[in-house]
Amino acid sequence: RKKKNERNPKTDLMRQLYPLLLLLTLSFNYIYSQRPGGERERGPIIISGKVVDKDDNLPLEYATLVLQSVNNPDKITGGITDIDGNFQVETTPGKYNI
Repeated sequence: RKKKNERNPKTDLMRQLYPLLLLLTLSFNYIYSQRPGGERERGPIIISGKVVDKDDNLPLEYATLVLQSVNNPDKITGGITDIDGNFQVETTPGKYNI
């Protein structure tokens, strides 16, 4: 027979695990409320770089740069390099041919 003051090990274990189970349940709700695949808000991005001559490796000033979307070939944007061959083009995230 058990004494009134004697603790039940199973009950003690449940008392210890209850906060953990509650935390896990709440965290699953938070995790699955995020965007699929961890996607971020799809705002504009900046693609930057430098255009150089393939023969002498010198910067190409005022070269025309064209970005064409791989998934939507009608979507075209672009820019022009500065005097040092540098460029920056603002666009939406995606795959592009330059």
